[in-house]
Amino acid sequence: MALIQVSCSHCSHAWRVSEAKKGGQVNCPACGVLVALNGASDSKLFYGLLIGLFAILGMPLGVLALIALVNGNTESAICLGTLFTFVCVAGDYRYGKLDSRCLDVEW
Repeated sequence: MALIQVSCSHCSHAWRVSEAKKGGQVNCPACGVLVALNGASDSKLFYGLLIGLFAILGMPLGVLALIALVNGNTESAICLGTLFTFVCVAGDYRYGKLDSRCLDVEW
């Protein structure tokens, strides 16, 4: 496993972390300041998946809920609206959380 050298901008402490953490953030073991690691980032993949999930599942459910509401089919509107909300919140919860890998340090 390849390691990369990281130095803290606050206290100038140097340490090594796994190369897999490139594009993430780690805490300095000396002073605890959060240090950003330059490099590869999966943000394009993250936003692509999130927008894709919303476009494929969220939009049709939201449109169907509005159609059902306009047509007076309250039960279907509530069911589809609930699914729409679940898809939006579940996508945000799953992909918006801080990854625990960013916080562990290899000495």
